[in-house]
Amino acid sequence: MFGRGLGHGTQKLYYVQESNTDFIAAVLGEELDFIGCAAVIVGFLLLVWYGRRIALGARVLGPQASYLAGGAAFVIAFQAAI
Repeated sequence: MFGRGLGHGTQKLYYVQESNTDFIAAVLGEELDFIGCAAVIVGFLLLVWYGRRIALGARVLGPQASYLAGGAAFVIAFQAAI
Protein backbone atom coordinates (compact mmCIF):
# COMPACT_ATOMS: atom_id res chain seq x y z
CA MET A 1 0.00 0.00 0.00
CA PHE A 2 2.86 2.42 0.77
CA GLY A 3 5.67 1.05 -1.41
CA ARG A 4 9.37 0.72 -0.67
CA GLY A 5 9.87 4.34 0.30
CA LEU A 6 11.02 7.39 -1.58
CA GLY A 7 14.47 6.73 -3.05
CA HIS A 8 14.58 3.04 -2.17
CA GLY A 9 13.33 1.55 -5.43
CA THR A 10 15.46 -0.87 -7.42
CA GLN A 11 13.64 -0.58 -10.75
CA LYS A 12 15.36 2.68 -11.67
CA LEU A 13 18.82 1.20 -11.23
CA TYR A 14 18.75 -1.67 -13.71
CA TYR A 15 15.44 -2.02 -15.55
CA VAL A 16 14.31 1.43 -16.67
CA GLN A 17 16.31 3.28 -19.33
CA GLU A 18 15.55 6.89 -18.39
CA SER A 19 14.12 6.74 -14.88
CA ASN A 20 14.18 10.50 -14.32
CA THR A 21 12.16 11.45 -17.43
CA ASP A 22 10.33 8.84 -19.47
CA PHE A 23 9.31 6.31 -16.86
CA ILE A 24 8.69 8.48 -13.84
CA ALA A 25 5.29 6.85 -13.24
CA ALA A 26 6.89 3.39 -13.04
CA VAL A 27 9.48 4.55 -10.53
CA LEU A 28 6.89 6.47 -8.53
CA GLY A 29 4.61 3.44 -8.52
CA GLU A 30 7.34 1.24 -7.10
CA GLU A 31 8.52 3.68 -4.48
CA LEU A 32 5.22 5.15 -3.29
CA ASP A 33 2.80 2.46 -4.51
CA PHE A 34 -0.94 3.17 -4.55
CA ILE A 35 -0.89 6.22 -2.32
CA GLY A 36 1.68 8.06 -4.45
CA CYS A 37 0.07 7.18 -7.78
CA ALA A 38 -3.36 8.19 -6.51
CA ALA A 39 -1.95 11.52 -5.29
CA VAL A 40 -0.45 12.24 -8.72
CA ILE A 41 -3.71 11.39 -10.50
CA VAL A 42 -5.73 13.56 -8.11
CA GLY A 43 -3.23 16.38 -8.63
CA PHE A 44 -3.66 16.20 -12.41
CA LEU A 45 -7.44 16.08 -12.08
CA LEU A 46 -7.42 19.17 -9.87
CA LEU A 47 -5.12 21.00 -12.28
CA VAL A 48 -7.40 20.26 -15.23
CA TRP A 49 -10.54 21.09 -13.22
CA TYR A 50 -9.22 24.51 -12.20
CA GLY A 51 -8.00 25.12 -15.74
CA ARG A 52 -11.51 24.45 -16.99
CA ARG A 53 -12.98 26.81 -14.39
CA ILE A 54 -10.53 29.53 -15.42
CA ALA A 55 -11.43 28.98 -19.09
CA LEU A 56 -15.13 29.32 -18.34
CA GLY A 57 -14.53 32.42 -16.25
CA ALA A 58 -12.32 34.01 -18.91
CA ARG A 59 -15.28 34.43 -21.26
CA VAL A 60 -15.75 37.87 -19.72
CA LEU A 61 -12.41 38.97 -21.18
CA GLY A 62 -13.24 37.67 -24.64
CA PRO A 63 -13.17 34.47 -26.62
CA GLN A 64 -9.39 34.55 -27.12
CA ALA A 65 -8.72 34.39 -23.38
CA SER A 66 -11.19 31.55 -22.99
CA TYR A 67 -9.61 29.62 -25.87
CA LEU A 68 -6.12 30.15 -24.45
CA ALA A 69 -7.05 28.91 -20.98
CA GLY A 70 -9.08 26.01 -22.38
CA GLY A 71 -6.23 25.03 -24.70
CA ALA A 72 -3.73 25.04 -21.84
CA ALA A 73 -6.04 22.86 -19.74
CA PHE A 74 -6.55 20.51 -22.69
CA VAL A 75 -2.81 20.13 -23.28
CA ILE A 76 -2.25 19.22 -19.63
CA ALA A 77 -5.20 16.78 -19.67
CA PHE A 78 -4.03 15.16 -22.90
CA GLN A 79 -0.46 14.66 -21.67
CA ALA A 80 -1.71 13.28 -18.34
CA ALA A 81 -4.02 10.85 -20.13
CA ILE A 82 -1.20 9.53 -22.29
